[in-house]
Amino acid sequence: MKAIRLSSFGSADQLQLQEIPMPAVGPQDVLVRVVAAGVNPVDWKIRSGAMAGLFPVSVLGELVSMGTLLAFATVCIGVLILRYTRPELKRSFRVPFVWPICIIGALACVYLFWQAFEEHWRLMCGWIVIGQVIYFGYGYAHSKLRKSLA
Repeated sequence: MKAIRLSSFGSADQLQLQEIPMPAVGPQDVLVRVVAAGVNPVDWKIRSGAMAGLFPVSVLGELVSMGTLLAFATVCIGVLILRYTRPELKRSFRVPFVWPICIIGALACVYLFWQAFEEHWRLMCGWIVIGQVIYFGYGYAHSKLRKSLA
């Protein structure tokens, strides 16, 4: 079987087509045949070091932690909202004592977010604003509804 591997950091020139052994498929596994694949340009730019000097690793680690805490808080709140607005949905797992657990979980995440990362709030807000601009700009430019009404 052929695979493209990135053996070391560097530019896209570091990608190598190699012959690798066929993976062993167990009873709980699924083997998927890939006909075509692509390389994310952001991945190879990061791996090449083009973006490595943008922020120190410690700051990037804290930004990732901030995003994770906000994501967990959002999930806790989302569970409550769905439990209230869509009680008929089939759920594979139901949170016991949903109201206290979700409220405590959301508050704990928000508390840790505000306490631990004070010096990086502006950076996080900047990343969120940049992400929102990209998200809504792309959505507006590619909206089928907007194009059908024009």
